[in-house]
Amino acid sequence: MLLDAIIFSSETGLFYIVAALGLFLPGLAVTIRRLHDTSRSGWWFLIGIVPLVGSIILLVFLVSDTKLETNKWGLPAK
Repeated sequence: MLLDAIIFSSETGLFYIVAALGLFLPGLAVTIRRLHDTSRSGWWFLIGIVPLVGSIILLVFLVSDTKLETNKWGLPAK
């Protein structure tokens, strides 16, 4: 946002928007891959929309241990 203010002299920063969009898709892909490693569907990502409780549940799903059996998305990462 500081670069936007210096370079573009505007409040709605083009640099910030491009950076946010550029980081959103890889973050989404990593989250879905992690959910698949725990034998859950990638749609569980949407539980994060629920205020407070949803993000806590999603965090628990993401830090849980990888299931060692093969699931419908392929071999486990470990």
